[in-house]
Amino acid sequence: TIERLIGFAFVGLTTEVVSSLRDLIGVDYIHCFNMIEKTQQSARAWFSYDPLTGILIERVSGLEAGYLVGNYLKVNWLGEKFWVHRLIWFHVTGEWPEYIDHKNGDGLDNSWSNLRNSTPSQNQGNSNRKSIGVEKHGRKWRARIWVKGVRIELGSYEEAEEAVEVYIKAHIKEFGEFSIFCRET
Repeated sequence: TIERLIGFAFVGLTTEVVSSLRDLIGVDYIHCFNMIEKTQQSARAWFSYDPLTGILIERVSGLEAGYLVGNYLKVNWLGEKFWVHRLIWFHVTGEWPEYIDHKNGDGLDNSWSNLRNSTPSQNQGNSNRKSIGVEKHGRKWRARIWVKGVRIELGSYEEAEEAVEVYIKAHIKEFGEFSIFCRET
């Protein structure tokens, strides 16, 4: 529609030009952003992406897109907020992912080789949690793992090292290549 085309054309125009267009067509500049469809084509028109560095660039400003929220980048695009890694996946594939896993655990490394589509459970398997599923329990060491919100008891062991070994094997079995213990260093 003409509103979508006009909204897209507003990007990078001066305030005076935008005001003139708004007066001419009777549509507010900000509302035009909401009329633009969020397609792979519009994402590629709005941003450029370097798959080697993982940097997403706003084409109009020439600046890196996003602001830091925790250990990830977020960006405003067409009136909505998106995680940069999700927008990159959409930019490259044309599909919105369920979850994106950063293979190396670094949420700021958005290089294409570091991103993969994942389920919530797979993503959790590669999380940087500080704790491991082993704890002192009386005179023994207890190993357990959480999978899809369910706690699985792996047993109690005399030595901490044995409990850790059992936990790591179970983690790799459950999460496969998404296991934090399968990361390339």
